[in-house]
Amino acid sequence: MKAQNREILIVGAGPTGLTLACELLRRGISCRIIDKNKTPTLHSKALGISSTSLLIFERLGIANIFINAGIKMYDTYVLWKKKRLMHINYKYLRNTTKYPFMLLIQQTETERYLAECLENLGGKIERGVELKKLTQNQDGVMVELFHHSNEIQEQTVYSEVIGCDGSQSSVRKLLNIAFDGEDYGLNFIYADVELENWRGNPSNAYYYVDGSSLLIIIPTPNNIYRVVGLISGDKTVSSVPILKEMQTYVDQFGLAVILKNPTQFGSVPLYYRLAEKNRVGQVYLAGDAVHLFSPLGGQGMNTGIQDAYNLAWKLAYVKKGLARFILLDSYETERLFLVRNLIGDIGKIIALLLQKDKEKNQWVKMHAPVLSNRKTIRDMLPKNYSGFNYQYADCYGYTKDYHTMHTESEHAIILYLNNNDNGPNSECEYAKKIKKLISSYPFIHTYFRHTESVSYFYLVRPDAYVAHQDLLHNTSGLQNYLEKFYIKQVCHVS
Repeated sequence: MKAQNREILIVGAGPTGLTLACELLRRGISCRIIDKNKTPTLHSKALGISSTSLLIFERLGIANIFINAGIKMYDTYVLWKKKRLMHINYKYLRNTTKYPFMLLIQQTETERYLAECLENLGGKIERGVELKKLTQNQDGVMVELFHHSNEIQEQTVYSEVIGCDGSQSSVRKLLNIAFDGEDYGLNFIYADVELENWRGNPSNAYYYVDGSSLLIIIPTPNNIYRVVGLISGDKTVSSVPILKEMQTYVDQFGLAVILKNPTQFGSVPLYYRLAEKNRVGQVYLAGDAVHLFSPLGGQGMNTGIQDAYNLAWKLAYVKKGLARFILLDSYETERLFLVRNLIGDIGKIIALLLQKDKEKNQWVKMHAPVLSNRKTIRDMLPKNYSGFNYQYADCYGYTKDYHTMHTESEHAIILYLNNNDNGPNSECEYAKKIKKLISSYPFIHTYFRHTESVSYFYLVRPDAYVAHQDLLHNTSGLQNYLEKFYIKQVCHVS
C-alpha cells in the first residue's frame, strides 16, 4: 500500500512522543503517531514529573489533571547511616514557579492522561504499527511500516520523522547513529509495595546511604511506595527481585519496615548512553532514543518531555512560515549540550552515593547538612532537580516571568523600566524603538515590568528560555537575532 503524505510521523507513544504529538496538534500542525506495541505499557517506570514539565502540561491544559491525581513532594532527604546528610526542599522554588514541588505519579497514568489529551486534540495512537525501513531525499522521508493486526505493509512519505521509540530505537538504528556511554556494573532493583511500620512522611522521598549500599523510598498515589535498592550485576542480565529478596535488602538498613502487597517488581541497569547526534536531515530523535541515564533524581522522562517541547514549537514555527529552517538546527545543539551537562551532574551524584571518592565524600558528609541550609545551596538543589538551572549554550536560562506571559505560550519581550524612564507603564523612546522593531514579528507579545536598576529587556521563547537580553538602548543584537531565526510578517498571525 503506497501513499503520499506531508505530515509528521512520530514513532513511539511514550511520554516523549505523546507530548510532542499533543503540542504539534495544539499548534495546528498535523502529525501521525504510531507504536509497535499493541497495548499501552502496564509497567510503571518513571515516577517524578518536574515543575518544568508541569509548565508544558499547563500549556496543554492538563497540568491540574496530573496534580489532582499525584502527590506533591516538597522534600527529599538524603541520610548517611540514618543521619541527615542533605535536604532538598522544593518549597524554595516558590519564587521561580507556581509548581514548587516534584509531582509523583506512575508513568502508566502519565501516558494515559497524555493519550486522552491527544484524543481531545483530534489525534489518536495507531498501535501495533512498526517502523521497518527509512530513507530520505529532497522529496521527504520514505518509511515502510508493518501493521501487525492485518500483516499489511505500508509505504508512506513524510516531511519529517521523529523517533521517540525508546532505548532500543528503531529510528536511531536505521540511521546508524552511535549510542555510547559508561556501565557502572550495578542494577537498581525495585518493588512497588505497601509499607507497614513506615514512619516517614507520606509526601517525602528518602535516600538512605550506608557504605556502598543505597535504599530509596518514594511515595506514590494509593498508599503505594516505590522501594529501590542497588546490587551488583551486568547490564545484560535482568535480575528482577521477589518480595522476600526486597525485604532482606531493606532489613539491612535497620528500619523495621515490612513490605507487603506488591504491585510490581523490576530491575534497571545503572549506566548512561548518549546518541552521537539527534538529527539526520529531516529525521529527529527525542527522549530515551537519544539519552539514557540513572533514574536518580527523576530526570529521564522529564528530559524527554523537554526534548519534545523544544522540537515541537520550532517545527510549528517553521511550518507556519514564522521561522527559518536554521531554527531547527538549534534543536540538536541545544538539547545535546544540556543533556551532556545533566549526565555530568548525575555522575557526580552517583560517585557520592557509591563512595567513589572517599576523601571528598568524607568532606561532603561533614559539611552537607550545613551547606544544604545556606541560601545558595538551598536554592540551587531544587532548581537542579527541577530543571531550572540547566541552560543552553546560547541562551540565558529560564525566566521566572513565565507564568505572566501570553497564555498561548508564544515569544515575549519583557521590558524592565526604571522610574527615570517615566515609570513601568510608559513607552519611553527606547521602548518605542523595540516595539517598532518587533512589530514585524506579531507572535512576540510585549510586557512591562518595573526595575530599580538600569532599564533592560528580555526576549523570552515559548519554552521560557531567555533567548536574548540587553540594556534597553541596545537593540542591534535583538534585531540580528530576530533576522537570523525568524521571518518578518506582513500581517498579524491568527
